[in-house]
Amino acid sequence: MKLKIKILIGVLVVGLILIGGKLIWNLSTCRDICYGNKVQPQVPTAFGFDCASIDILACSKKCGAECETHKDCLEGFICNFENCRCISETKSEKQVTLTTDKTEYEEGEEMKIVINNKRDRPIYLLLEEDVYADSIKIEIERHENGSWVSALSPFTLFSKNQKCGSFGQGPRIGCEKIEPQEKLEIEKSLYYSKCVDEQPKQFSFPHGRYRLKIGIGEKCWAGTGKEAPNIIYSNEFTIK
Repeated sequence: MKLKIKILIGVLVVGLILIGGKLIWNLSTCRDICYGNKVQPQVPTAFGFDCASIDILACSKKCGAECETHKDCLEGFICNFENCRCISETKSEKQVTLTTDKTEYEEGEEMKIVINNKRDRPIYLLLEEDVYADSIKIEIERHENGSWVSALSPFTLFSKNQKCGSFGQGPRIGCEKIEPQEKLEIEKSLYYSKCVDEQPKQFSFPHGRYRLKIGIGEKCWAGTGKEAPNIIYSNEFTIK
């Protein structure tokens, strides 16, 4: 009997060593992946036996980006988040900008978002793939532990006076076109909502630093299964 117990204990010890070794190996080998000069972070899965990608693609100096934020550029220059290079503020007049009307908000406060196409050609934005099909797909990121992480994806915010099932058409997909030198203004309330029994239930975002994120393309890529050709970010703002 004692021999069987010793064998069993030995097997358990070996198993724990193998599992612990695998966990330590994954923690040390989950490496972020560079796509050009942008990075996609990799983290261990819930049980630590594999690596998973975080749905973030941001400029990264370790991938060869010249800048990660506007602060990385000299005075008179800003970071172009499409190619992660510093450009003159005068050249930025030819870019697409995503801005909010304020830099500080209360929970649930209404936010005005402006997408300004300063290019000489049209751009396309992805629409939500659900019953809110005429809502622009906007994502929100929160600053945590020195990096930006997805706070909610997609950013399911309701337009002013919008209600659950108000369209009633089921899943649809498409793009919103913004012509050259035109802008799109969107009003959202700073809460996210899920429909429960056809009624919206509201949830507030935690206090902290945030920014918005949208994908843009020179053609509509809806339904192709591909990622957005280009990503742009808004100014930072805080929720008190």
